[in-house]
Amino acid sequence: MNENSNWQKIAQAFGMLTLLGITVIVNMAVGFWLGTLIDRLIGSNLIFSIIGLIIGVFSGFYSDYRLINDVFGDKNEDK
Repeated sequence: MNENSNWQKIAQAFGMLTLLGITVIVNMAVGFWLGTLIDRLIGSNLIFSIIGLIIGVFSGFYSDYRLINDVFGDKNEDK
C-alpha cells in the first residue's frame, strides 16, 4: 500500500467516527427539545425532557447500529 492509500483509510475512519458521534448528539438534542416542548405545553417539570433525552439516546445508538451494519454488514447477503 502506498502512503496516499493509508491516509485515505485514516480519513474514512475519522469521518465514520465523527458521523457516529454527531448522530447520537443530534438524536439526543431533538429528543430533549421535543420533551421540553411537551413540558411547556402541559406545564410539567422536566419529566418529558428527561424521557425525550433517554429516547434520543436509544434512537441515536440504534441509528449508529444501522449505519455500521449497512457499511460493514455481510456483503454477500441478499436484500
